[in-house]
Amino acid sequence: MLRRQERQRRAERQAARQARADALVLLLKEQGLAPDAEWEQVREMAGVVEDARWAAMEDDEEREEAWGQYGVVLAKERKQKAKRAFAALLNEQQAAGVLGRKSKWREALAAVEEEERYKELKELSADAPAAAFDRWVDEVRERYVRHAKMAKELAVRAGEAVFAEGEDLESFKAALAKQRAADAEAAAEAARAKEAAEAAAATAAEAREGEGEGEGEAVGALRAELRAVLAELQEARKAVAEHEAAEAEEEGKGGASGAAKGAGGAEAEEEVLGEDALNAVLAVLLEKRHEAQAEADKKRKKAERRFREMLDDKCRDLALSGTSFSAWERVREVIQRERLEPPTPALNPALKPALSLSLRLRLSLSLSLSLSLSLSPSRSLTRWSRVSGTST
Repeated sequence: MLRRQERQRRAERQAARQARADALVLLLKEQGLAPDAEWEQVREMAGVVEDARWAAMEDDEEREEAWGQYGVVLAKERKQKAKRAFAALLNEQQAAGVLGRKSKWREALAAVEEEERYKELKELSADAPAAAFDRWVDEVRERYVRHAKMAKELAVRAGEAVFAEGEDLESFKAALAKQRAADAEAAAEAARAKEAAEAAAATAAEAREGEGEGEGEAVGALRAELRAVLAELQEARKAVAEHEAAEAEEEGKGGASGAAKGAGGAEAEEEVLGEDALNAVLAVLLEKRHEAQAEADKKRKKAERRFREMLDDKCRDLALSGTSFSAWERVREVIQRERLEPPTPALNPALKPALSLSLRLRLSLSLSLSLSLSLSPSRSLTRWSRVSGTST
């Protein structure tokens, strides 16, 4: 127990010491002091020694320690600034089509080695540009995967409407934008419904509190205190989220994490999807669409072929059945009437070519039989009788 209390007191003293050092570092930054200035000169500056933050330090040793931290802070800020400038340079090269998520460091070096932003970062650290490029490529790849996933989900929700205006990239982007707007409206409507439900629940709870019997003032005070604590917790979560977003931006990762939402309900800004991810998703969707169309055409042709085979078998059976010439006249009349009548509404349009072909085959067969009988009636009828097993 005593050791725990001692550790706690030590931690509190260290936290207080660091807070005083941070305050003095801020004071030195306000004065615009160069990190290579002499400590003795700093101790004689009126704008520094007359400030309450200087007087709050315990002794000169603590002040000198804070002065050392000031140099470290300035060096870190300068390096972070150079990293952000170099990342902006890489983004410009990506926009120009020079670099991308598959680029290597040797390609990037050839593109930026004459740029001042590269030279400035290399001056601070020889390995910093390569390390910054590796982080940049990782972020570009993560962004690509995220954008591709978002585009695919939007396209799935849009359904067939995603190709309603066309199959080009601009039509695809417009369809996704419409789906995004519809999703945002649905989310806003859900949020309004949730707020209304929470308000109704709060009103009902207050009504129950007013009607409760035997409830003391202490319980009501505890509930009010609990609500206040929950509100403070919500604000604290929001502040932590904003602080983390600021730190990520300071490290040059603001693009990847800037869309994070605070726990208090602040909505993220709409992220613009990259064209490389959109092109990739569009290509995959078009490939699947064309494959489905090819499969449908294959099934349609197979159905047509089977239908023609069925009709050919029926016509052959009819020809070999020994039907008389007068019956073939009747068949020819039926075929001609079918060709003049409009198609049945329930008939599949894909089978129309096969049906027309079958009618032509049947008509050709009937005309061939008619010509054969007209040229040699007796011999033809004898042949048909022999095949069918009937007498003429």
